[in-house]
Amino acid sequence: MQIKNHLAALVKQAITNAQRAQALPAFPLPAVFVERPQKKEWGDFATAAPLKLARDAKRAPLQIAQAIAAHLPPDEAIAQVEACAPGFVNFTLSDAWLARQV
Repeated sequence: MQIKNHLAALVKQAITNAQRAQALPAFPLPAVFVERPQKKEWGDFATAAPLKLARDAKRAPLQIAQAIAAHLPPDEAIAQVEACAPGFVNFTLSDAWLARQV
């Protein structure tokens, strides 16, 4: 599985987890896209899904990003996940996981 697709699946799981924990209201799961951020200091990959979910969730994008980051399932590929303004979730990949990929 390509890492972008893997991270997108984890984000969808985090949204579902946050909804179950009532950290986010119920709404249909959207398509989630994960891309490389414009600046390296923003991590290896990022998603803008919280910005797109603000209307459905009736929450500020940053609150949605924080809920996603807090409910993301643990994964060996991810060293760090961070919610950033205005509503991004940034991922830094684990060096150990990257070393095993080559």
